Amino acid sequence: MTFTAIQPIVAYALLAVGAALVILLYLLKPKIGRVVVPSLLMWRVVVQDQRRSERWRWLLSVSMALCLTSSLMLALLRPQPNAMAVSPRLVLVLDDSPSMATRTLDGKSRWHHAIELARSVIERAGAGREMMVLDTMGALVPADFVGRDEALRQLDQLSPASFGSARFPHLPGGNARIHFFTDGVAELGVLHAAIEHSTFEQAENVAITAFEARPLANDPVRYQAVLQVLNASAATKSVRIFITGAQQFELTREVTVAAGQAVDETFDVTPYQYGVLRAEVRASGDAFDLDNMAYAMVLPHRTRKILVVGGGNTLLEDSVRSLPGVAATISSPGAYASSTAYDAFFLCEPAQCPADKNGKT
Repeated sequence: MTFTAIQPIVAYALLAVGAALVILLYLLKPKIGRVVVPSLLMWRVVVQDQRRSERWRWLLSVSMALCLTSSLMLALLRPQPNAMAVSPRLVLVLDDSPSMATRTLDGKSRWHHAIELARSVIERAGAGREMMVLDTMGALVPADFVGRDEALRQLDQLSPASFGSARFPHLPGGNARIHFFTDGVAELGVLHAAIEHSTFEQAENVAITAFEARPLANDPVRYQAVLQVLNASAATKSVRIFITGAQQFELTREVTVAAGQAVDETFDVTPYQYGVLRAEVRASGDAFDLDNMAYAMVLPHRTRKILVVGGGNTLLEDSVRSLPGVAATISSPGAYASSTAYDAFFLCEPAQCPADKNGKT
C-alpha cells in the first residue's frame, strides 16, 4: 500500500489529528517554579511587557509549527484535487495495430510515444480515480474499472501486434471520459466523444507487398520466384533484395524504386530443390521493419524418370515423352530389369497395350 492510494477523507482526518497534537503540545504548561524576590514593584512592569511580546511569539510559533506539520503530512499523503472531487471514470484505448511500431525521427516508435502519453494521463488522474485500459487488437481481456497502479501494470503488458486487423473496442456504459492513443493509420470509426492523442509522424517505408514461388507453366522442372517491392517513401530509394533458403542458398539484387511506385522482380530459383524461401528488403531510412520480410514455398521440381515396358507402340511412347518434366525410357519386356533409378513404371503386355492408329499393339 502507498500513501498516494489513501482515501481523501482519511487524509483530511490525519491532517486534523496532526494539527490538534501540535496545539495540544503548545497548551501544555510546564510546572511553575517559585522564586523569592525582595519586591514585585519592578518585576510587575517587566512581566506586563513580557506577556504582550510572549503572546505574539506564541501565536507565531504555533502558526509555524502547524504549517510545518501540514507540509510534511501533505508531502507524504499527496492528496490531489481530482481525487477529492467527483470526477468521471477514465477509459484509455490504445491502438496497438502493426503500424504503431513505426519509428519516428527521435528513434523511438509511435507506440513508445503513445505509452508515454497514456502514462501522463494516468499520473495526472487522482489516486482514487477509476480507469479502464482497452486496446484495438484484443490483447487485453475487457475487465472492470481498476486503480491507477493496476492500469499502469496493464500498459506494460501491451505491445504492437505483428499482424491482424484493428477495431475500436466496445466501451462500457455510464459516465466515462475516453482517451484514444493512435497514429490514425487504421480506420477504426472513433467516437466523436473520445479525446484523440495522435502519435503520427511521416515516415519512410519500403515494403514487400507480394512474394510467390511457382513452376513455369510450360516447364514444371524450372521454378521462379516473383517479388513485388513498394516504396512508400517521399523519395526514390535504392533497395537491396535478398532471397535465401536452406543449404546456404542465396540470391541478391539491388533495384531503384521511385517514390510511391512498386516494382516486380523475378528470380530463377530452379537450383533450390525444395523448401521455404525467405525474401528480405533493406533500404536506408526505412522506419518500419514488419513488412520487410516474406516467405514462399518451393515444391520438389526435379525431372521425373519413367520406364515404359512394352515397346513397339509409338502412340504410347510419344504420349509419355510429351509429358512436362518427364524423362521417358522405353524398354521391351525381354530387356526389363527391376531398378530403383526410376520414379514410375508403365508396364504393358502386348495384348493389353492400346492400339495405335495403324491397329498395331
